[in-house]
Amino acid sequence: MAAAEEFVTKEDLLKKFKTAFPGIFDFVNASEFHMSSYNFPEDTVLWVLIFAIAAGLGSEAAVLGMLFHSIAYLVKAISEAFEEVDKGILEALTATVANWWHIVTHAVLPSTFTYLLSWTFLRFEINFSVAVAMGAAAGAGGIGFELFMASGFYFDMREVGLITYMILILAIVLELTSTKLKSRYFPATSTN
Repeated sequence: MAAAEEFVTKEDLLKKFKTAFPGIFDFVNASEFHMSSYNFPEDTVLWVLIFAIAAGLGSEAAVLGMLFHSIAYLVKAISEAFEEVDKGILEALTATVANWWHIVTHAVLPSTFTYLLSWTFLRFEINFSVAVAMGAAAGAGGIGFELFMASGFYFDMREVGLITYMILILAIVLELTSTKLKSRYFPATSTN
């Protein structure tokens, strides 16, 4: 009679792996904490300051800092949206011997498109507000620099008011565009 096979659970394997390679789990936990901190616009300012050390104050540092933070933010948001895809749809397409591209185009993208659109427009709106702040703080130019100059040096309150209203109108247009796109492509999910 053969010896009884020992049943090994996932938790047992994980515990053995943690004891064998403790440094890997410290790195993974630290990187997950670091990625979870990519949800705040203040982090963009920190990245701009980091890149300002390397590239100097100006538009290059602002663009690099915003780009780095936006990519990390969108990768995290999009990966979470992809994790929420219904496994039943994926199994059904796999059972019909669909290839990888068919699964992506017929299951993953249609079920996550509203999330992708929402996260992309949200990040665009955050980048717009941060760009205004960086224009003034980092000397990156643009409307933020003009607002800073009008309020700090010229003391022209009519120009400050005009720039503020322009920023508000552009933010409203961005929000309306996002809502229109979502209701046009996915009318069942819109709240109108």
